[in-house]
Amino acid sequence: MDALMAMRKQANEYLPDNEKLSVNDFILKAVALTLRQFPNLNATIKGNEVIQFGHVNVGVGLGHIFGGQFLERTTKGPNYNYPYFAINFKDNGKSR
Repeated sequence: MDALMAMRKQANEYLPDNEKLSVNDFILKAVALTLRQFPNLNATIKGNEVIQFGHVNVGVGLGHIFGGQFLERTTKGPNYNYPYFAINFKDNGKSR
């Protein structure tokens, strides 16, 4: 975790305020890359069948309303860079 925090600090020195990276941004990217690398984890079970998904989608809960959860979803998560996650989720989280 120390290495991640050091890398985050170094990257944030060069980014504008609206693109600063959070630890969550790194976790989202790692999850997306892992799902692409290990497609057996990017699957669901339907009856006796395991269905692997062809695309990686990473969902992030942004808030609750009426007991339900808003979910912001990115498609092709591994193809996005870290600032995409930082900008997209922070903006969407504030607007809800």
